[in-house]
Amino acid sequence: MPAALPGVLARSTIVLFGDSLTQRGFEPEGWAAALAHYYGRRADVYNRGYGGYNTRWAKELAPALFERPSGNQAHLLATVWFGANDATLATERSYVPLVEFEANLEAIVTRARRVSRVVVLLTPPPSPSSSPTPLQA
Repeated sequence: MPAALPGVLARSTIVLFGDSLTQRGFEPEGWAAALAHYYGRRADVYNRGYGGYNTRWAKELAPALFERPSGNQAHLLATVWFGANDATLATERSYVPLVEFEANLEAIVTRARRVSRVVVLLTPPPSPSSSPTPLQA
């Protein structure tokens, strides 16, 4: 790179951290793809979605993921989207009790806030089994 152009290619960064709902965000018509399109040429969008992960496992990744970006500039935005796997049946491997889920999520968000201008916390959509049944005529 020519010395006369330092910083020309430097961009803001956006970090998307979550489970498979984040991982699949770059699929056609996905929310992460739309975000990357919107911020095109202004910010690099990093998808760090880990299918099947819960907050217990994600909390272990957070320190490495949410290090200060290069140039000591804060991330423009970070999203944190976990909970679908944590909320499985207690017999499932990915289940995390609510008290631990809250503590894990707080630790992840605290870490993200240290290096991000804005942190957006997303919640999982309702599961089909929890949807109300339509009234029968």
